[in-house]
Amino acid sequence: MRSILLLSLLANQSFSSTAFKEGVCKLVAGKGSVKITYTHPITRKKLQEPFIKYLNKGKPFSYCSGSVIGPKVILTAAHCYQGTINQNTQVKIIPIMRQVKKIIDGKEVVAPIEFCKNNPYWHTHSQCVAGKVRAIYETSYEDVQAHCFDKKGDFFITPLKEKKGWPNPMFSNTYSKKRFDMAILHSEKDLSHISPISYTDNENDLKNLVSDYNYRGIECKAYGFGPRIKGHPMGDMKEMIIPVERYKNFVISSSEKVVQGGDSGGPLICPLSNGKTKLVGVVSRGIEDLRENIKPEFSISHDVFATIAQNKGWVQIALNQNNNAHLRKDDFHDVALEYELKFIHNEIKEVKSCFKKNKHRLNSQTSPYTQKEVKKAIKTTEKKHKEITKLYKKQRSVFNRAFLRDVYRATTDLRLMCHQIDY
Repeated sequence: MRSILLLSLLANQSFSSTAFKEGVCKLVAGKGSVKITYTHPITRKKLQEPFIKYLNKGKPFSYCSGSVIGPKVILTAAHCYQGTINQNTQVKIIPIMRQVKKIIDGKEVVAPIEFCKNNPYWHTHSQCVAGKVRAIYETSYEDVQAHCFDKKGDFFITPLKEKKGWPNPMFSNTYSKKRFDMAILHSEKDLSHISPISYTDNENDLKNLVSDYNYRGIECKAYGFGPRIKGHPMGDMKEMIIPVERYKNFVISSSEKVVQGGDSGGPLICPLSNGKTKLVGVVSRGIEDLRENIKPEFSISHDVFATIAQNKGWVQIALNQNNNAHLRKDDFHDVALEYELKFIHNEIKEVKSCFKKNKHRLNSQTSPYTQKEVKKAIKTTEKKHKEITKLYKKQRSVFNRAFLRDVYRATTDLRLMCHQIDY
């Protein structure tokens, strides 16, 4: 009975077992670990000494996917990378649970008390939230290799230059992870005998994938090495059918929900209107939203894909740096700063254009914002950008990329305001 149920479940999944696809890669770590630190949610005071949790019992394991797009270049997700900047740190506020027990007729039983009655955990776990703690998870991968399919379907194995990868620096900004979840990795061995997967960075190609907001759009294919069923082993390539149901804010999403851990960074390949098939993005994760603290428009989770169109400026910079054998950590940060300042400047220009296009809607009674509010928000954001640019030019040697967060947050707020009236 169990085997019949499993076969039925597999039959309903939107993926198939594919022997191989040339240019698709599996990222394998020789070993990995997660450093976990608990701190107070407000004071940030360390509550206990950090402890290490080893992944896969310290043995080699597959953890992400990627694509060959050049002779020594592999495209993947930024959260699959560590090196030039730490992309693998996550901070979560988690509840501390406790059981409430009481002696009744000489027996100790779990019993509700006043503050538990409306607690969402009470009815499912007979527990109450006693407090919250800030948990910092720092993932580390060592001896990373890319196992890439060649023309014959054999794996070609190459070490990766872990400290010389180029993750989009915007990904490290708390408010922009889904849009910028993309990185370029550099192979230590030549990959020219593997045909690169052709990609497009033209946004018009993406807009044609779905012609209407509620239309079940073009069917694309994603490839990855995650498990076929959650909790099962991973490492074998699977082909996933992805109907594009939504393209907004440079992010593609689908409610098929077939993507699993290990598929991250794998290619999303779509048929275009010109008859060609191109790589348009990479498997990301989570629910597509502009700000992590803003509820998404859909209550269900989506398979989410970061697009090359959104990241094309950074991809081009990273490709140009591929032959730089003397790249230092500081070089990355210098290039990243220039890119981020320019990107924010262009974001402000695009948002102003958006509001200009929707000027008639700002005058309507249904608009959530008035023209006066919009003008004030734009003026404030432009002022912040000018101040931070001036500071960068004057104190370049001591300028920290963290200084950009405030102005980028203001820019993201503007973009969100525009999306609420741009329909």
